[in-house]
Amino acid sequence: MSNAVLLLTQEQADLVRGPTAPGAALEPLATMDRTGFVLPMAVLEDPDHARHRAILALLPVRAQDPAPEGLNKYRASAGNSCARCGT
Repeated sequence: MSNAVLLLTQEQADLVRGPTAPGAALEPLATMDRTGFVLPMAVLEDPDHARHRAILALLPVRAQDPAPEGLNKYRASAGNSCARCGT
């Protein structure tokens, strides 16, 4: 199964990382080769992350197979539409 992900540089990941709404946060995951970061495409549609939508919409997209460990926490099927911060 292929999973589309947004590709981020270190600087972009630092810019969007953290709380985005009450109980929601973006936590970019390092790529397996540690040269960048990824977020699932689903974050583009999540209203909790709307403040970063303009930045996220411009990021390159890559098919990722399999999904990096931890990416499932963003999926609605896992009970969350985004990563939850500890607050």
